Amino acid sequence: MQCRIPMPAAFLLVLASCAAARQAIDLPHPASAIGFEVGADSRLADWEDIADYFKALDQASDRVAVEGIGRSTEGREMLLAVISSEANLAARARIQGSLRRLADPRGLSEEERERLIAETPAAVLVGCAQHATEIGSTQMSMELAWRLAGGEEPELQRIREEVVLLLVPSLNPDGHQMVCDWYREHLGTPFEGGRMPWLYQKYVGHDINRDWAMMPQAECRNVSRVLYEEWVPQIVIDVHQMGRRGARMFLPPYHDPINPNIDPILDHELGLVSAQMRLDLSIAGLTGVISNAMFDEWLMGYLTSVPGRHNMVALLIEMASANVASPVFQRRSELSGSGGADYGRRTNFPEPWPGGWWRLRDIVEYEQTAILSALGLASRSREMFLTNFCRMAAAQVEAGREEPPFAFLVPPGQRDPFTAAEMLSVLQRGGVEVHEALAPFEADGVEYPDGTRVVLMAQPFRAHAKDLLERQTYPDLRSSPDDPPQRPYDVTGWTLPLLMGVQAAEIVAPFEAELRLLDRSESPFPGGGASPTGRWTLIGREQNGAYVLVNRLLKRGREVRSLVRGAEVEGRPFSAGTFVVERSDLPAIDDLGLEVQACSELPEESMLTVGPVRLGLYQPWTTSMDEGWTRWVLERHEFDYRSLHDSEIRAGGLRSRYDAIVLPDLRPRSIVEGVSEGSLPKQYCGGIGEEGVFALRDFAREGGTLVALDSSCDLLIDALELPVQRVSEGEDGERLYCPGSILRIDVDVEHPLAFGLAPATAVMFSSSPVLESKPDDEKQGKEEGDSGWAAVGTYPRMNPLLSGWIENDEILHGKAALGYADCGEGSAILIGFRCQYRAQTHATFKVLFNAILSAGQEPIEGERR
Repeated sequence: MQCRIPMPAAFLLVLASCAAARQAIDLPHPASAIGFEVGADSRLADWEDIADYFKALDQASDRVAVEGIGRSTEGREMLLAVISSEANLAARARIQGSLRRLADPRGLSEEERERLIAETPAAVLVGCAQHATEIGSTQMSMELAWRLAGGEEPELQRIREEVVLLLVPSLNPDGHQMVCDWYREHLGTPFEGGRMPWLYQKYVGHDINRDWAMMPQAECRNVSRVLYEEWVPQIVIDVHQMGRRGARMFLPPYHDPINPNIDPILDHELGLVSAQMRLDLSIAGLTGVISNAMFDEWLMGYLTSVPGRHNMVALLIEMASANVASPVFQRRSELSGSGGADYGRRTNFPEPWPGGWWRLRDIVEYEQTAILSALGLASRSREMFLTNFCRMAAAQVEAGREEPPFAFLVPPGQRDPFTAAEMLSVLQRGGVEVHEALAPFEADGVEYPDGTRVVLMAQPFRAHAKDLLERQTYPDLRSSPDDPPQRPYDVTGWTLPLLMGVQAAEIVAPFEAELRLLDRSESPFPGGGASPTGRWTLIGREQNGAYVLVNRLLKRGREVRSLVRGAEVEGRPFSAGTFVVERSDLPAIDDLGLEVQACSELPEESMLTVGPVRLGLYQPWTTSMDEGWTRWVLERHEFDYRSLHDSEIRAGGLRSRYDAIVLPDLRPRSIVEGVSEGSLPKQYCGGIGEEGVFALRDFAREGGTLVALDSSCDLLIDALELPVQRVSEGEDGERLYCPGSILRIDVDVEHPLAFGLAPATAVMFSSSPVLESKPDDEKQGKEEGDSGWAAVGTYPRMNPLLSGWIENDEILHGKAALGYADCGEGSAILIGFRCQYRAQTHATFKVLFNAILSAGQEPIEGERR
């Protein structure tokens, strides 16, 4: 069987056919292992097939070393294929050490630097298909490995000698297997190539690509260890697919805005690698390549952005998709340009694809040609890439020594010490150094105690630390002053201390302190308070770990109480909501890092009894990432829950099974209508429908607690006829525009929904609902037993922006972000911000937790909860 091989340029491998190649080299070809040609119509190699092939290639060649790099979320082994010359693989440990030394040039002499550059191959990491439906690169990876390991052409020999390829065949093997299974099951049916009704990663689905800075997901942690601890490559290529109605391939450069922490050299090298790819694709006759479109260079969090803050050239490849593995036919008249432009020749799109059949095999060939092009450039310009890699690291160190900020300080005595430690661990997992102050010191005129954690900016990965710790100021981009602002591709602010509720000081003047570098295996803060000796133990809700402890106690049938108001206990103040448990009931808490206080006598103030809650979490068949993140946060804090699907809600009788139901961030139409008929098998279509809306209404009126997150607030406002409305425009018709920023809200910390929050709390706002009471004339006709709306958190009467960007902020001045309304015997809680956003907003997790626990608390006498 013949298969077309791209011919990108004279220096790249040119083979007449796959069959001829198999005769020339003595390595197992992918087709012999999987039973069909890579990229064949309607055929997919699943994860077991791919893993078996790479292990067989390892056994057959001294140019390939395959190793496990950790388990996926669902327990599959993730693989890294290291491909280079026999000599390089034999010297792998030395090469890794040399690359790490070039990545941190502090103390490196010029002679030693030149020696390392002269003798060390460059490293290029290629990651395939973290978005599992973008499946072409997982298939391509086998043929790329076979070709690079076995080819004897001079250019391939030079690549092996000068470059180490770090190939991750799948960044998401769990999702890869799901997609293969679903595709095969529905091959030949009306649902062939259709999407699955569940996320293709257990918790985060498509958002796995937003997880590379925080890294709560196993897949990202595994690969990040390779990136920042083991190999430290100079080039990272992240291979994706996109829609099929426009260009065939996107390659950088990206469009504005550019992140200010990116070294200009990186952008030049990014353009250089991309230009070589585009040239070689053109020579090979592979048309339809676009650049400087669709994707900006602002957001932190992607596999194509986080490595850039580590002095690595990070490239995004986006391929037009087939129908998974099924071919599609597209007329040129059906194609469109990006950003509303006509489908035609432009400076960033010089060779439009003419239309025709588009197959999985085409995706394989485009991707393979582009990656071989990058490897060829890396081999010819190895010394340049290594030199600039080391130069950028040295420049980051110098900038940290010569210009502010000089450090970020995280002192002890945090509201939630364990979360502060988690924030520092996030930095450490990204290769950032964290120090401990061994003695008190002064910085910017403030005294800091010993034990303060110090993140110095004079370190090679300064850009990564700075980008996570500083406040973002997104530029106002417009074609003209009268035009609307350019919409960002993703959120505009992500400052970790704000999102996690950690006190961190940005130091703008040089200072001196006696410091000790913390090993990455050490906890950034020592965990846990002393074992209590009194009868009672008090645990503040400021600590997210307190909710884990309470859930453990409730599952054991132990009694948990809570202070109704702030009180002084044996000379020490405790905030409203502080949990109170008998010392004899207290389990081991070392793993929670909790600070607790023992006492012999309790205050006379009244208390709430905290009881177990039968919790339901709505899980739509529309694959909500917000629902997945909510599951992750709930499980991480040991909340028991059941997933509620459309059919169960439609069936009604919810109050007999649940005390509280959480609706994740979904638009009302999506919840009610769900998946359209004919796009999935019938059992997954239809949403909750009108009968489901009435079932939720009955649930609340019968005593249940409904908790709406962000956009789903609109559903409860209408379904329960709440005396509250959403505000989006000012009096003159101006519209609020805030697509993803960190804002301040002021909260009533003595209200049960706000227990544990700071009086001024940072929240993630992403086109979120802004709430206010309806005018009195709109409240007429309410049924007896319904009462008004109570705001618990409100925006200040000034610009609340803390990080990111907002336009027409005056629209939300004094309006509500958090509140509740009674509904019959139950209540509706509206959380008008992303309280568990991508598992980053640790400071506001407790809003969700408090809302859930409110369904199991005894009401305050004389008040509603």
